[in-house]
Amino acid sequence: MCLKIWETQECCNVHGTVEELQTDGYVTEENDKVPEITIEEARMEILLILQKIREGENCFRFKENFLNPERLEKLKTITKSLRIKVQNSNVIPKGTIIDITPLGLTLTKRKTQDGVVYFANKRKTFPKRDVTADFVIPTITIPETREPHFLIYYSLDTDKFVLRDLGVGNGTFIKVEETYMISDNTLINVGESYILMTIFKKNTNDSLPTLCMKVYSGTRIGEVMYFYAQECYVKEVYIGRGKDCQVQIDDTMISNHQATVFFSSQKGWMLVDGDLSTQRPSTNGTWICACQDYEFTGTIDFKACSTLFRATIIN
Repeated sequence: MCLKIWETQECCNVHGTVEELQTDGYVTEENDKVPEITIEEARMEILLILQKIREGENCFRFKENFLNPERLEKLKTITKSLRIKVQNSNVIPKGTIIDITPLGLTLTKRKTQDGVVYFANKRKTFPKRDVTADFVIPTITIPETREPHFLIYYSLDTDKFVLRDLGVGNGTFIKVEETYMISDNTLINVGESYILMTIFKKNTNDSLPTLCMKVYSGTRIGEVMYFYAQECYVKEVYIGRGKDCQVQIDDTMISNHQATVFFSSQKGWMLVDGDLSTQRPSTNGTWICACQDYEFTGTIDFKACSTLFRATIIN
């Protein structure tokens, strides 16, 4: 059963029958309960969430003029490159190498030279048959589309390669390698489950933000939990299969301690892959949706269109 939960008094998720929760003031009246939804309905809701995040205030905006001649001339002077290697895929040979320079792909069939690399399921649009993709990722799990799924370009402002999800398909996800600062409307993927994290203040007098998690997994589809900064400042929140996890998810693809969430007085809500106390990472990783521009630093794993990539900066 999925319950619409009000604020809890502790930094933990709420369990109990409808009657018990109503007595404690955690849920609405019987007719206000969140209805149960199927897995397919949950997937559709995830797609809608992705769309809303991409359209939100914190999402990227196309500020760059990719065809600016001055920009293209500056890109010619930059020697670093980005090497992307296919780690695992059912549609692309494992080990395939994609070398990207600040000017893009050298052997691209796309006519426009703009220093951008587009990734899509199809190379050409329809019906004009214009080449719009530099690299094709065939798909067998989701409906094919001729629109690009994501792009990579070099930012002169930050002096880094940038990945940008374009709002097509099931999203592009980045593997969490270091401590990640959670922003409002952060969507994470663990195993076959998703968690939407939102940050808000109960009222204008609150000095510390509250973290809300909505879980999409198995029998807990749509369950909502609230966590308070003053509590999580001294005690971490664990996500995983373990019985000691505040966010316990029945998903065989995740670890006992899949991820750790805590509050930092200097940076806010933070996310770490695995068990923070033992420094042990999860087995299959914790992934962040790249609904906002993501800058490549060092070696980064990301996945899109049922394909796992590893990107490495080459100076």
